[in-house]
Amino acid sequence: MTDPAQRTLGIVAGGGDLPREIIAACRARGQNFFVLALDGQADADITEGVPHARHRMGAAGAIFESLRTAGVQDVVFAGKVKRPSLLSVAPDVRGAAFIARIGLKAFGDDGLLRAIAEEFEREGFVLRSVPDVLALGGSAPEAGPLGQHKPMRGPKPIL
Repeated sequence: MTDPAQRTLGIVAGGGDLPREIIAACRARGQNFFVLALDGQADADITEGVPHARHRMGAAGAIFESLRTAGVQDVVFAGKVKRPSLLSVAPDVRGAAFIARIGLKAFGDDGLLRAIAEEFEREGFVLRSVPDVLALGGSAPEAGPLGQHKPMRGPKPIL
């Protein structure tokens, strides 16, 4: 497999600053990327000046087509996403087939997220974690304490 930093990264963007941090890390290392902004979830300005598409969450067919057309090989999920009601998702044919296949998994957050991840992998995309993607650009913190105070050794005395 080629170096992940040389592959096109698809950033499935929800709200908040995390998608911007990943975009900045990609730019810093010269990595090609494509932002797939989730309608009603991603910040309105996240797509300014970057290669992108914007789709509703239920448009699975259009989402996968946009990612493929952009040459995306790896995908990272970044940002806040509020769970919509099943009726508001308005799935396309591909999305409806996905919902029918996962069945009861759709009722638990963990099961739903795992099913979505598996679907992206089934479509041929390599999923990347946020820490891995940020580490490629040197943005991840080093191992060890992140604040001024270090953990105490042994149990804390009870007064």
